[in-house]
Amino acid sequence: MSSMLDRFYERSAHLNTLLNTNPAEAVKQAREVNLNLDADEQFNLMGLRAAILVDGGTLTQQKDAIEEGLALFRELHSLFPTAHITYNLANGLVAATGSPPRDANWLNHQEVTRERRAEARRCFWKVAQDVEAELALRTQAWTNLANQFSSSYRLGEAHDGWLAALELDPENGVAASSAARNLLWLMSAVAVQSLPASRRSCWPRLRIGIGIESSSTLAHRLRRRSLRSQANWEIRHRDHSTKIHSSVGSSVNA
Repeated sequence: MSSMLDRFYERSAHLNTLLNTNPAEAVKQAREVNLNLDADEQFNLMGLRAAILVDGGTLTQQKDAIEEGLALFRELHSLFPTAHITYNLANGLVAATGSPPRDANWLNHQEVTRERRAEARRCFWKVAQDVEAELALRTQAWTNLANQFSSSYRLGEAHDGWLAALELDPENGVAASSAARNLLWLMSAVAVQSLPASRRSCWPRLRIGIGIESSSTLAHRLRRRSLRSQANWEIRHRDHSTKIHSSVGSSVNA
């Protein structure tokens, strides 16, 4: 067993390093990973292959690689619907959906990707609500769920999600900076005036959830906290991502 895990960790380290230096080659080598192995080793490598295909496909804009990785995550999730795999499936769905364009095609993109975006939100929500899951994974799920709301201009729900992430991990710099940016943007007269009249009419109904504290005070406080904690949190996030790649084998062997 140790020999199998040693081989897996060695390959994982190699592909993740390659992902940072030459993502196209990482995708190529991930596709060459042999999955015709014993069950335990096969599931570990399926998770690794899927993660590299999704991440590398995103970096190199290879949609076919993202779809391949997403299909592998779906297969894994059907066999082992753990929090780690559910989280990775959600990220695969987000990668396959892509970022909404900042032009007249925004509405068309949102309609075409509606089902996948809804599925991703359900997956993130499931992980965020799983009290058995690790706090690091749950705060990431809340953050990513909030990001999904934000990209759809559901800013009140996005803000609630970032605050929920911060409740679990006050050092989550991504959630803190996003929440601060959200409030500062909402306060910006320029941003308000740039929106269509139909969106401006929705402004008073947004649920900001800041209690008696003014939005400007909270925004600046969150911004200060995010600058202190973001670098440290991103380092821990990278470490945790490596762990996620190997979580399939852990669930099989448990």
